Amino acid sequence: MLKRTIGRDARWLRGAGAPSSPFAPPRGRRPLPATGVKSRGAFILTLAGLALSGCARNAPLDARVDQLAADLAEVEALGAMRCAPRELAIAQSQLEFARLEREQGDTARSLAHLDVGDENVRAAKLLAAPALCATPPEVTGPSAPPPAP
Repeated sequence: MLKRTIGRDARWLRGAGAPSSPFAPPRGRRPLPATGVKSRGAFILTLAGLALSGCARNAPLDARVDQLAADLAEVEALGAMRCAPRELAIAQSQLEFARLEREQGDTARSLAHLDVGDENVRAAKLLAAPALCATPPEVTGPSAPPPAP
């Protein structure tokens, strides 16, 4: 009885590497997947195409960022800080967010921030128009007496 147990265990040990065992590794080398020049070349061309398309996409984005910055400077010169401070602040913050997203490579989010910034610049430009945001005339003459304590 002892011999059978040892023999059975020994057979399993011997069988681990035997070709008849289902767990045995195949003999010889397995063929490697195709990694020839054609597949490497296609990979390099794909990578180069993606890199170039990313650079080309940022040129219009840079132009929009510069345009929003120029519009902001124009609106500030009109006096939007006094007449439309909320719209001016939102436009400035959206410009900074757009620049940050552009630097991080997220073009879609940068464009979304630019859209919000453009809307607020237009609103500030309307509110800061000279007809609506004229400097109030200075009062000349006697001032009102101070209130009684």
